[in-house]
Amino acid sequence: MKQPELLRGILSKKEKPYHEDFASNLGSGTVGLIGAAAFGPAGALLGALGAPLGKSIVREGIISYVIKKLFPKRSLVAVLKHKLEVDFVQSCLDDSHSMSDALASSISILKIVGMIRSDSSEKRILRNNELLSVRNLLLSQEQITDLATHLKPLGTIKISCTSIHAATVCVFKALAARLLPYGINLEISFEDINGHYQVLTSKKNYFDIAVFPNDAFFMVENAAETAYRLMFTINCQIQYLFHRKTKNIGNNSKDLIHVYQDSSAHMHYLLGKGIPKYSESRIIEKIDDFPSVIQEMNGGEMIIVWEPLANLLYDNSDFELVPNSRYKIWNSLYCNKTWNKPSMRRAREAFNILFVNEWRLCKTNKRMATDLLLQDEEYLMAFSKGAGILIR
Repeated sequence: MKQPELLRGILSKKEKPYHEDFASNLGSGTVGLIGAAAFGPAGALLGALGAPLGKSIVREGIISYVIKKLFPKRSLVAVLKHKLEVDFVQSCLDDSHSMSDALASSISILKIVGMIRSDSSEKRILRNNELLSVRNLLLSQEQITDLATHLKPLGTIKISCTSIHAATVCVFKALAARLLPYGINLEISFEDINGHYQVLTSKKNYFDIAVFPNDAFFMVENAAETAYRLMFTINCQIQYLFHRKTKNIGNNSKDLIHVYQDSSAHMHYLLGKGIPKYSESRIIEKIDDFPSVIQEMNGGEMIIVWEPLANLLYDNSDFELVPNSRYKIWNSLYCNKTWNKPSMRRAREAFNILFVNEWRLCKTNKRMATDLLLQDEEYLMAFSKGAGILIR
């Protein structure tokens, strides 16, 4: 796999394995698999969906059965609900201490890639974080109206967010509906399938606001030239390494790990978090290939996955979670550097406060949040693809 120059330099350090420093920078916190609690045992899920299920089907692999037999109808609803729950649970926006820790982790990453070069930039970000952390109460209609007046002169606000961030897309949709009566139009783009492609797209196209996984900037050349500046961190996503169970013991061959190219899974593999010492990677070139790769994996082979695939594999008796392979990635909200002008301060602060307020509203009303996404066929298709559960 091709490595950006910055990443090659980091990984070549001999003093200490870089992933140890990197993992500590990412911060800590006990956010385990929501797993069976949120999604339920595979048999119960399919039973509720009215599908016949025998033990032989479970042994063959519940993932391929769900995708081929039930997608894209009611099974997709269950998967989407689970992803929304995970996104909200793993947020740092409800607690000032969590917000500070997450932001510190994000700042440390952006310093490494050269996107934060001065103390003044860091202080601005910290001040913004303080502004958000003290606003624990939901806004009144009068307060929303007042904040909207600072955004109205902009007319249209263009937003980039990958489809896999279900809760964030939902919040943007809810905020768009709230701001439309004030003459403010939010254009939301969720077409890019992962953070790497999203960063590349953002270099070609203008967006006012973008939600990036911080790790994505390690996977592109000249990240410091990116025209986006960190505002605050939203939540994290967890990646895991799973292996397909095998009866063979004492196999001395190298461990084979399936890795989605130019993605956070690629970063996970390169940093070695939970990765067996003697292993080699096999590239998954297209996100569409995930279902067939999982179905065709031989015993002993491994794959790096994220939610909701991680949850589906967790409930699959043919797969087992590799110990100590948990890898946390922070997702943050960025603004275009044009928003950093002094004249844009009030608009920038207003948008941030309104976003956090909408996040809390959606989190407390999951049914409304789910309905917002289920009503958008284009989004459902993009989500299915980004989640790695779409077979064409």
